[in-house]
Amino acid sequence: MDNTFGEQGVVNSEIEGDFEIATDMIIDSEGAIYITGSERGITSTLIISKNLEDGAPDINFGLNGVVAIPGNDSIFSRIGGAIELLESGKLVVGGCANGWPN
Repeated sequence: MDNTFGEQGVVNSEIEGDFEIATDMIIDSEGAIYITGSERGITSTLIISKNLEDGAPDINFGLNGVVAIPGNDSIFSRIGGAIELLESGKLVVGGCANGWPN
């Protein structure tokens, strides 16, 4: 385990909601870590987070390292399923909206 990553090798990303789930992750050429998934409270929110090589959130990405795309009134309204980084540097996220799968 790399104890220089996060706190003793562990990063715990607290995102508001009842629970969070990560469904896919990529690491770019500079060591930045992108994770997609969802957080679930009353509805599901698609989450994309970016952490730096040392595990710290990239505060220049979204709001303190997190982009959240809120759902509507369905418990499975937004779920990130896969993430890919294009050569252009843009992210592509696939998932579902208003049910699984879409």
